[in-house]
Amino acid sequence: MPKRSRFNKRRAVYRVQLTLAAKKRLTTVTDQLGVTQLSLMTRVAEWLASQPDVVQGVVLGLYPESLRKEIARLILKGDFQRTDSTDEA
Repeated sequence: MPKRSRFNKRRAVYRVQLTLAAKKRLTTVTDQLGVTQLSLMTRVAEWLASQPDVVQGVVLGLYPESLRKEIARLILKGDFQRTDSTDEA
């Protein structure tokens, strides 16, 4: 008989390292919103993964300061759309 995995095959588990200051802020936010830290982190990760590449780059600070205002203007104007069709399997 094959060994059964104790993990849900539709979920991946990640470990996140935070500074103590970030952990305190995260705790404050989750306490104010009445959600678990796991729920908040899951929602943020899912939101980020669903964004167009350009938005992901902005959130992750991948663009130089000189381009940020122009990129923000284009995003707000709606000139960037999600280009890949990655869906959950």
